Amino acid sequence: MRTILAAGLATGLGMAATAFAQETITLQVAVKHPVLLPGQAQTVTVSAFFEPGMWQPAIWDTNGGTGQSGFVRGFAEAFLDLRNRGNAQTGVFSDFNVNLSPFGSPGTVKPSGEVEGIFAFQFEPADESNPIWLWRATWTPTDYTPRTVSLETAARNRPQMFIWIPGISSYPYDAWDPITSEVSFDVVPAPGLPATLLMLGASIARRPGRR
Repeated sequence: MRTILAAGLATGLGMAATAFAQETITLQVAVKHPVLLPGQAQTVTVSAFFEPGMWQPAIWDTNGGTGQSGFVRGFAEAFLDLRNRGNAQTGVFSDFNVNLSPFGSPGTVKPSGEVEGIFAFQFEPADESNPIWLWRATWTPTDYTPRTVSLETAARNRPQMFIWIPGISSYPYDAWDPITSEVSFDVVPAPGLPATLLMLGASIARRPGRR
C-alpha cells in the first residue's frame, strides 16, 4: 500500500509544503444522555479528533524531525486528565475502558471528581479512525437532586501522531497542539412537567368515550 501511495501522493509534496494546515488534536469529551433521569447512569467518552486528517499533508518537525514533508498516518498517543468543571464529585466513576493498547492507563479518580493520568496509545497505526475513541467510563450519581454536571479535558503534554515520510521505513512520532473540550448534562429528579402533561393527554385521548 505504501508503494502505491508513494506513486500517487509523493508528486504533490512540493506543492503541499506551502499549504499545511495547523496540526491539532482535539480531545473531545461526550456523554450519552444530555439529561440523566432517575435510575440512569451516564456514559462518558473521550475521543481524539485530528486535523489534518488521514493521509493529508503534514510536517515532521518534532521528535527528531527537521521540517520534512510527509503525510498523516494515524493517531499515536495522548496523556490527559478529565477535569471537574461542576458537580462531578456528586457521582462515582466505574467500568473504565481504554482503547488501543492494553497497556494504557484508565487514570486515577480523585475525591474532587477528576480523573487524572488517562493514557491511551497504539504501538503502530493499526486503527486509522478519526475521531478515535480513547477512554470510556460510567458515571453514576449519588442521588438525583437537580444539578448540572460539567467535565473538561486537559492535556498533560502534546499528543502524538504517526507521520509517514517517504523514504523512511518506520513511522516517526510528531507532537501536535492539543485542543480541549467541555461537556455538560443535567441530573433531574423526574421527567419535566410538560412531558408528563403530554403523556397524560395522549392517554386520555386513547380512552373510549362514554355512551
